[in-house]
Parts: sequence; structure tokens; C-alpha cells
Amino acid sequence: MAKHKIVIITGPGGVGKTTISQFLCQNLSEEFRETVSCTTRPKREHEEDGKDYYFITEEDFKKKVENNEFLEYNTFPNGYMYGTLYSEVLSILEKCNCIIVMDPVTASTLKEREFFQKNETHSFFLNADETIVRRRLIKRGASKAEIKQRLEIAKDERTYAKFCDHRVFVKNPYYASGRVYKILTGKTFEI
Repeated sequence: MAKHKIVIITGPGGVGKTTISQFLCQNLSEEFRETVSCTTRPKREHEEDGKDYYFITEEDFKKKVENNEFLEYNTFPNGYMYGTLYSEVLSILEKCNCIIVMDPVTASTLKEREFFQKNETHSFFLNADETIVRRRLIKRGASKAEIKQRLEIAKDERTYAKFCDHRVFVKNPYYASGRVYKILTGKTFEI
């Protein structure tokens, strides 16, 4: 069992999962580090390989699946695959708490897995109202069709909140980050 915690952050797309994870990792870098996931989707203009994601081919992704290199992975409705490497998680756990951002369907099954039972794991379901989610998706540059699809998917994803240890409503990312931190440590932070 690792001496550090695994922190699973999940919720519908656009609620602020990545924002909150980045906030904790940037402002409390000695305590938290986020995994970098592998994906088969194309790199966006502002993204950096190895920092935002490991951008790999579908063939390479499937080889990693066959070799049991993923702690968790999923194929999204758009056909792109995402996954978290065991090696990434184990490397982080040696130094600090490991944050894994993932989709709600995958997160709902993790507590049953031996790896998560052997390590102290806390799962957080983040949620926000549709207006906030829509605004965040527009800011990301999502098309009207993509926004409509993501909002429909979000309705189903919200049903997975019951599988998480904690639920946090995200109106303000700073406040929500503070709630996550307080739940994990019992302390408040001042940045």
C-alpha cells in the first residue's frame, strides 16, 4: 500500500474537473500531482504532448491494452480512447497524492478493483448546473452540436454520482478546490 492517496475526480464534461485538478497541483504541488492520460484523439492547438496528454495512435493504445498497461481506459462515444497508465500512477504515488481525472462510468467501477482497495482512494463527483457547463464548453471552443451532445451525455453521467465517496458542486473552482482539499486533509488552504 502506498503512503499517499489516490484522488479520483469525475463528473460530466465541462464541470471543471481539470480546472480543479490543475489548481490543486499548481498551488499545492508538493502534495498533489495529476496523471497524464493517453488518448487517441488529435492534439488541440494549445496542447502539449506529455503535458496535457500522451497523444498516441489507436494501434499503440490497443497494444497497451493487450499488455495490461492501463489502470483504467475507456472509448468515448466519439470513438476516441483515453486511459491512465499504471506506471504513471505508481510513479506519482512514490512522491505525493495522485489525482486521476476520469469519466463517471469508469470511475463507478474502480472501488471494486484490487489496486484501489489496496491503496487509500477517495473519489469526488463534481457537478455544476447546465448554464455553467454550457459556458465552459463555449469557452473551450466546442461547436453547438458538440455542446448539445455533451449536455445530453451529462444527464446520464450525473446518475453515477452515487458511486463516489464525495460530491462537490462547482460554482466557483477556487471554492470547490478548497472543499476537495478540506475533505482530503481536514485543513483549509490559503493561496
